[in-house]
Amino acid sequence: MLVLVSAPGCARERADAADPAPAGDARIDSSATRPVLGAIPRGVVRGFVLAAPETIRLSPEQPPPRPTAEYASLETVRDSVLAMILRAVAHGDTAVHVSSAPTRFKYHNLPDSTSGYAIHVVVTDTSSCPAFELDQALASAGWVEQSGYSADGPDGTLMGRATRQYLCVIEGSWDGGDDSDTTYVPAPGCEVTVTCVPRREDDVFKY
Repeated sequence: MLVLVSAPGCARERADAADPAPAGDARIDSSATRPVLGAIPRGVVRGFVLAAPETIRLSPEQPPPRPTAEYASLETVRDSVLAMILRAVAHGDTAVHVSSAPTRFKYHNLPDSTSGYAIHVVVTDTSSCPAFELDQALASAGWVEQSGYSADGPDGTLMGRATRQYLCVIEGSWDGGDDSDTTYVPAPGCEVTVTCVPRREDDVFKY
């Protein structure tokens, strides 16, 4: 922004006020080396000030959410997740089968594996698949999304949730149909495996 500052009286007055010069007539002032224009007003431009350019401020990136869920042990995690699954399926539905067992788990972003627990859910009819209900239940309980374990497709899903100490990975699979055959009828049901293991801080996806 350019600001013009007018300084009245800075122009030297003509010595002979009785003999005004016509407009546009330039005469040499005996005490200065620059011409005095009779048509120029007494207030002349003394200088200018450049205002500082406006600064565009970008809002800081929000830090990732922190997990609030706390568990005394991995066995407590297993029992809690099992209870969430049982609440997500219809009680007494014989088409839904739930079981749990110890397992080995290979971290997706590390060469290491670890021991943990896997909870299996098999749905053999058109009952709702509990994968997404479980993900929401974990989120409501204070687990945060683990972005390195995330994928979706027509035949399944992969979702990860974590606390400060533990990681649970939800894998769901089902018959997604056949896009090339409009008469194909997908088989009902789905399978869900929830694997819960100790969390590794270095288990991060590297771009």
